[in-house]
Amino acid sequence: MHHQTSRLTIYALFAVAALVILADFSLPGTLRNDEIVKVQREKQRYYNAAGNYHYSYKVVTTTDKFLVSETFAKAALIGQDITYTVSPLFSEVNWYRSRAAEGNSYFSLRIVSGLVLPLFLLLALTVAYSRKWKIGSILFILQVLLLADLMYLIS
Repeated sequence: MHHQTSRLTIYALFAVAALVILADFSLPGTLRNDEIVKVQREKQRYYNAAGNYHYSYKVVTTTDKFLVSETFAKAALIGQDITYTVSPLFSEVNWYRSRAAEGNSYFSLRIVSGLVLPLFLLLALTVAYSRKWKIGSILFILQVLLLADLMYLIS
């Protein structure tokens, strides 16, 4: 009985953490209009036997610096205005757009971090609890990923 209670407590804590991350992603946040000061391209190495790498792109404004997609970075011009929202809890950029763009752009890591991972964890917790499925390994992996996500968002 004690084992079941402690498991439910852990499930509840992770569910609350996932809901907080989802709320941070979903709430409107602070809308900012700023000017692009610089677009940075960084080479990210994997340090494996193949020596693979990829480039990451950041837009630097007068007040913030945040990751953007390669397509957006290549189209962005220094001095151009950019509109973006900063999330209320973790101060992450949820979406961004330049004046010339028609719609909002989202950085894929932010979508995975703020939406996909918390939803997967909530779904797995719901299935494990309501259906009594034995998916302990999947839950453990998702919980570790959520903890890593929280550390990423807090830093």
